[in-house]
Amino acid sequence: MLNLLANLVVLALFALAVRGVLAAQEVTWPRMILAVLGGYVVGGGVAVLLLVDVSGLPDPDAMQAIEERFAAEGFASLLLTVSLPFQVIATMAAVVLLELVRPRPPRRRGLRRLRPLHAIRRRIEIAVWPGV
Repeated sequence: MLNLLANLVVLALFALAVRGVLAAQEVTWPRMILAVLGGYVVGGGVAVLLLVDVSGLPDPDAMQAIEERFAAEGFASLLLTVSLPFQVIATMAAVVLLELVRPRPPRRRGLRRLRPLHAIRRRIEIAVWPGV
């Protein structure tokens, strides 16, 4: 469980770094979480395909051997270790994909920012100005 959380933290930090390097401002926090989870699932799937021999899956003896291998203590940490590079690559691809596929509408830059305190101060200055 701790290895799982460590992988997710590493992926979240990596996604944040990729977002900063690529200046992907369209990737907001919900999209970044989606990219991390997608990268985790895809990278884990690739690692499982690398570590598990799928040629004999219909055979019940092969299924028993896979279950025993998964039950072994070190296989879970091996799976997480092998899957981390694939998860990093998949997370980076997901951030880029989310940046390209779903851009937010451009912001309207023609509007000036409202500053009510500045406006009030300016009106007071005009009212107090001598000769007005």
